[in-house]
Amino acid sequence: MANLSIEERLILVDLINQLMQPDFEKLMYALDVPNSVIPSGSSAQGNRAIALLQWVKSPGGCGLMELLKTLEAIAPLPFDDSLESKPAQESSTENYRARLPHGVHLEMVYIPEGIFLMGSPEDEKGRYKDEGPQHRVDVPVFYMGKYPVTQKEWFIVSTFPQVERKLKSEPSHFQGDDLPVGQVSCHDAVEFCKRLSKHTGQNYRLPSEAEWEYACRAKTTTAYSFGDSITTEQANLDRTVGKTTPVGTYPSNGFGLCDMHGNVWEWCLDHWHENYDGAPSDGSAWIEGGESSLRVVCGGSWSHNPWSCRSASRYYYYPDVRFDDIGFRVVCSPPRTP
Repeated sequence: MANLSIEERLILVDLINQLMQPDFEKLMYALDVPNSVIPSGSSAQGNRAIALLQWVKSPGGCGLMELLKTLEAIAPLPFDDSLESKPAQESSTENYRARLPHGVHLEMVYIPEGIFLMGSPEDEKGRYKDEGPQHRVDVPVFYMGKYPVTQKEWFIVSTFPQVERKLKSEPSHFQGDDLPVGQVSCHDAVEFCKRLSKHTGQNYRLPSEAEWEYACRAKTTTAYSFGDSITTEQANLDRTVGKTTPVGTYPSNGFGLCDMHGNVWEWCLDHWHENYDGAPSDGSAWIEGGESSLRVVCGGSWSHNPWSCRSASRYYYYPDVRFDDIGFRVVCSPPRTP
């Protein structure tokens, strides 16, 4: 986000230009903006916001994160309803959009309850022995992010008050607002969920491994949600692109979720177990026993072969590692109704 997108630029111009003059002067003072930055004669509805943003992203500027933090501290709710930062959610019949500040929304997809066989059959091509034995799991209703968390969403939530640990605002190696955030540890992802939960009043978290596989399969029993084979027209894998791609570039699965195969591995809550003997049957995270110092990741990535991107594919990492091919998506329980 070092370079502002057009969408972000327009949103920030609107936000700044709606400030009353006293608040604008407070903003200038708090950021230590030189008087020469704002041309004389610029009004609240004129060019002052554009001039300020040009300074913010200049070598001597304060940077976007500092601007956002200072804006929210000076005038947290002065804007019209289309731009207001609200913890409320825009609900539809099933899917909903969690509202973040500055006109950004987190798309959440309704995942119906169901029963499935978790793991892979012994004759599946590319199978590893840690994907068995297959076992029945009864998964309750939940909501899952339509996409892996993007860098734009990460940036905004990173400006929310710290709960337990600090977060870097721009941690990713591959930069782009709509690229999945990368180089975030499992601990970082959990902190993101806690900040998002506090902001919205809804309990967001990482998925359990069972929830992740169930959502990825979307009622299918094949190796991939698209069948027993997959192509580079359906997912970002096998180093074909050579980096992450914008979320939603490839077709969604039967539940409407994108990028469940490839692009980035995704953190789950579960501790690593070398097989599924004794695994929970209710869709919950398996955090008893196993390797408590390791966490499960699912889905493969842009740099991995197709077999690593199967619906049942699983691997493990220490929860404090940060790699450019690991991201995450969030889940939550059904929104509360009045």
